[in-house]
Amino acid sequence: HDGDQNPRLGRVLHIDYTVKNARQDNWRGNPAKENLIKEALYPVLDYDEDEVERIFPILVAQSEY
Repeated sequence: HDGDQNPRLGRVLHIDYTVKNARQDNWRGNPAKENLIKEALYPVLDYDEDEVERIFPILVAQSEY
């Protein structure tokens, strides 16, 4: 597993996996659905609310989600 060798890559892959599993259809612009993704990200980002809020707009901008 690539993440085992590179902690940053492992974290990115974990974030990607988490978003793909937590997202629902038409989640962008829907606060309830966006919050489900944010809640799923908290443990991945060590319960750091500032980090979740920093990363979330980046995730929203990614068309693959």
